[in-house]
Amino acid sequence: MGKICLEGCNRHYTRVDFREFCRDQIRFGKKQVEIWGAVPQLFIDHHGYQDAEKMKAILDDYDLVCSTFTPKTYRYNLGSSSPDVRTWTLSYFKECIKAAAVLGADKMLIYLPAVTRDGDRKGAEEIFAENVQSLAEYAADYKISLVVGGAECICRRPAGIFKGDEKNKSSFCELLF
Repeated sequence: MGKICLEGCNRHYTRVDFREFCRDQIRFGKKQVEIWGAVPQLFIDHHGYQDAEKMKAILDDYDLVCSTFTPKTYRYNLGSSSPDVRTWTLSYFKECIKAAAVLGADKMLIYLPAVTRDGDRKGAEEIFAENVQSLAEYAADYKISLVVGGAECICRRPAGIFKGDEKNKSSFCELLF
């Protein structure tokens, strides 16, 4: 059996400079890292992002590669039936895709603690699938694959997450868990 090597992630480095995270990854022998898109190191909302270029320059200084970008999802809901929430959410994830591209990531993890937080679950799953398909097509333009994972995916795949049958699913969207 091959050796499993987990990538370092800056999620637990929220109280220190990003350079300290990079130094630790080098010390641990890492070459690739996962970037968690959240303050204080990276700011993203549905209007835009800040500091991705600066983070990429620091990664380059340490000869590290960002292989995966994981945006913070606490304020956004891909399964919402509200047109306003849906607009903000899609805009947010598109900004995340742009930031991931700047960082050089070829994967973006969409972690879903829950597909729905309010209302009809089946309807939310359909809306979620439609939104993920739309984002996968957008991400393809940036050569980024979306990876969907979380508690919902452990139990079962949300209905219709891929348009068509399994063999026709988008190569830019896959289930992780």
